[in-house]
Amino acid sequence: MLPDDEVSRPHQTRREHQQALARRHRRRRRQRRRRVARIRMWRTVQSLQFWAKTLIVFVCLGFIAFWAKFAIVYNIPAYAERGLLYGISAYVSEKSWWFGPLAFNIGSYSASADPVTITLDPETGLIGSLGQYQTILVNPHFVWVRRVGG
Repeated sequence: MLPDDEVSRPHQTRREHQQALARRHRRRRRQRRRRVARIRMWRTVQSLQFWAKTLIVFVCLGFIAFWAKFAIVYNIPAYAERGLLYGISAYVSEKSWWFGPLAFNIGSYSASADPVTITLDPETGLIGSLGQYQTILVNPHFVWVRRVGG
């Protein structure tokens, strides 16, 4: 049978044994710090991924809400600039319907209208060519306005 000294300390002296324990303790402490740093970095990455996805969802929901209830109206012909539309080149208006077209190029509607109606009264022809969407031109609810020359 071995003496207690050799069983409890595989090294030759007590000092060497204490140094070996200290080295092992330092190594474990370094490993633990590295592991904690890795875990902290992983949690940071997961948090950033979560907030990036959340931001993307909110941006998409905001776009859908904007598309659902607002219309962008631009390229307004000079003969249509009367009353509320005087001096306005483009505007964002609240729609009276849900989920219609997002953008209205008013100049293209006036070009596609009936030529006979345009020669008599171009504004009436424009409103007729807009059909069910004429409220954005006849009775606009302005959210944002861009003035001519500004």
